[in-house]
Amino acid sequence: MDLEDVKAKIAAHKISDSMKMLHCYSYEAFLRMQKMTWERPKNGEGYKQNEIIPFIPEETELDQLIAAAQSKRMAAYLQTLKETYTDPGEALPIEWNTDIVGNLITIRHPVKNHRPRTLEVSQKLIAMLNALPRYSKRVFDCKYASIEVAFIRLRNALLQLLTMTE
Repeated sequence: MDLEDVKAKIAAHKISDSMKMLHCYSYEAFLRMQKMTWERPKNGEGYKQNEIIPFIPEETELDQLIAAAQSKRMAAYLQTLKETYTDPGEALPIEWNTDIVGNLITIRHPVKNHRPRTLEVSQKLIAMLNALPRYSKRVFDCKYASIEVAFIRLRNALLQLLTMTE
């Protein structure tokens, strides 16, 4: 409950400024529940969100990953992500009868404040999707966790293959 002690502990903690900022916000929420206030650290000891540039693979790297996929379903899923720029969770609920019409794919279940949208895709992707068996109404009938594990295995296998050939 000692406000200055908490400031000192957060400042001394060996974590990034982004995490220190989150700790300050959390402590502030706790204090609001206790009907207390504090002066958040400012200026020299103020914490800012660290901005990093995300890694964006080149198109050839994406094509290598898609080509290395052992299953047609994984290859089609990765090609869908590549062409539609959707989040992985947005592509999983795509349905055969309602979301794929001609060369258009409709994203009906957006995530992370995205909006529903209809996107034009290549004939190559449509051919890949049509080559898949239709076991259910969803094109990619699996859970996010299982496709994530399969993707990580594929990525690691490709990485090993590429490091062995160098």
